[in-house]
Amino acid sequence: MRVPKERALTILALAFAFAGACVFLLRVHIGLSLLEFGDEAEKYVAAQLIVAGKKLYLDIFAHHGPVPYMLSHWYAVLYSDSDFTYARVIVIALALMAAFSIFVSPAFRSWSARGWATGSFLLIISSIWVLSSIQMLLYQQITAFLALVAVFQLLLPTMMGRVPTRVGSCAAGAAVTLACFASYAVGPAVVCLVLGAFVPLIKNHAVLKRVLLPFLLGVLISLAVVLIWMFSYGDLTGYFAYHFYFNQVIYSKFIDVSLGDMKDLFAFELKPISYTQDLSVVWLLAAAALLSVVVMRSSTQLKAFKLLAVLLTIFFALLLNPRGKYGFHGTAFVLANCALFIAAIALLIDRAFVSWNLRRQAFWVAVLAISVIGMEAVSRISISSPHGILKRDLASNRVTLRPPPGGELGFVRSITEKNGDLLALVFNPSVYLLTDRRPASGHYYYLPWQAAYKRNPILGHNIDICADIANNSPAVIWFHDWKVWDQYAIADYEPCVPQLLSERYAPLQPDGHWYLRKDIHAQERWVPPTAATVLQPSQPLAPGNNIEVIFPDRHVSEGAALQRVGVLFGTYANTGRGKAELRLEGPGADAYHAEFDLAQLDDNQYRFFDVNGGHFDRGTIEAVSGGGVSSWENHSQAEAVLTCVALDYVDGTRRVTAGCPFH
Repeated sequence: MRVPKERALTILALAFAFAGACVFLLRVHIGLSLLEFGDEAEKYVAAQLIVAGKKLYLDIFAHHGPVPYMLSHWYAVLYSDSDFTYARVIVIALALMAAFSIFVSPAFRSWSARGWATGSFLLIISSIWVLSSIQMLLYQQITAFLALVAVFQLLLPTMMGRVPTRVGSCAAGAAVTLACFASYAVGPAVVCLVLGAFVPLIKNHAVLKRVLLPFLLGVLISLAVVLIWMFSYGDLTGYFAYHFYFNQVIYSKFIDVSLGDMKDLFAFELKPISYTQDLSVVWLLAAAALLSVVVMRSSTQLKAFKLLAVLLTIFFALLLNPRGKYGFHGTAFVLANCALFIAAIALLIDRAFVSWNLRRQAFWVAVLAISVIGMEAVSRISISSPHGILKRDLASNRVTLRPPPGGELGFVRSITEKNGDLLALVFNPSVYLLTDRRPASGHYYYLPWQAAYKRNPILGHNIDICADIANNSPAVIWFHDWKVWDQYAIADYEPCVPQLLSERYAPLQPDGHWYLRKDIHAQERWVPPTAATVLQPSQPLAPGNNIEVIFPDRHVSEGAALQRVGVLFGTYANTGRGKAELRLEGPGADAYHAEFDLAQLDDNQYRFFDVNGGHFDRGTIEAVSGGGVSSWENHSQAEAVLTCVALDYVDGTRRVTAGCPFH
């Protein structure tokens, strides 16, 4: 009777793991388009600069480790360096990798325990995926998921007296190495993890050798990958200057780091921002107790060493959040706590399964189920970090990580070169992503600690933002005079920036954030949108159904001479057939007629007509034969319908209909 029941329980656990994976994928995909955070966006901007030929830590300021930038760079090369909509898939892949390491962990003897552990892990993290900003490509998430590979492939197996596989040991070595290159701050936690994994093997030299050699091979493989990438796309001395020296000597003075801050992890503030972390701390304490019980009940030797491994495991988790912070700063800590708690419960399920104690199995499975439900319940009364939004309201906070058409962004694209013609200060890296423009300085944001480093640089690594503004003269600067942490104004920590802005730039609109270089500002004729822009296609062109070309009011009132007129056509992704004629008229005797082939129109692109200095303020497009195309029109709430036109004047300036795209 036992074998059929074993098979049934195993199938049930594996079905739970499969269901957990399905629910995870269904829930986390929405995170691809929810919430924007500058700390993540700056990774994508760095990737754009690397693709453009710049080097990390040499031409590009960055004080985080290289791994997040490596992942962003590979995405930009393999998929797109202008559309980062799917970059967060990388984090989903890392989470699934961690889940797979749980599923195949040698720490568990039964597939039943593996199934319950894997499904519970995926369900719990799906509950807090967006709430804790896990969906974002940040070093906290990266280090957590990498470290969990080593926990389940190396640490827990040796603690339980099992022999890790050679592949698992190699993966563990590679994972902890990459975690350290994601952020040097995770180094102490990794040391505890590795010591905890090898302490139980001190007196078993045969197993130690079997585990250590593939572990070191994994370390060397990851080290080689990082170094090859760094030699190709980064700078090692700059890595030391900006990652180690900068964080230890400069940045630490602004954030007041102390290991004593870890006591705050046990403060249990019981606030919406801290609920999920508070629960995870309870789980960590429970994991410590349960792992100790499992070790003490073990029939193997070296219990003292294994208890030491348990202690080191707890220190590993605590050191993932040495500043004792809530919110996204503690994401790695929360993920580790959840995984360790699940692991402890799964090990007890494993023992009950092997000894065939159905009652205990049911009890511990029920504990896991209650834990999953508990985290879901807690998540629903928590607020997200760093945005402070309730879980039920998250879905309404969609963002785009690709350049949208039209409006101010389209106008900025029309007057800037792709590389080195835009700067966004003080801190808004998303501007570069939304405009698809590369920054004019390696300091593509500028915060007080960067200015502090500028006054105390080392090894010749120093990017001068004011020199970059003065020498590169970007056409456009986006500027928000943000007082960082309500303490530091850029006028105080880098006064040359607002001085250059005042001397050389003029605001596009009063009280706006866009500033144009004064020579461009004097020329550009741009009509800012006065209401929400709605772009719609005109009625399709057909014989007897003409398309009216309606020019912007300011052009009509100015009456300036035109060199070219561009009309934005939509072909509905089909090749039009036949011919049409553009007829333009002006206030005087000026007239223009031009026949053109509909088959040569590109969908959602401007078709330009040379009008050679004529004065025109209205027009029509008439079907000569065929039809089926439309012009794009701006249907705003407060203005009449306007055709999307791009008007090139004889003096070299351009006007684009407000709200219409122009690339």
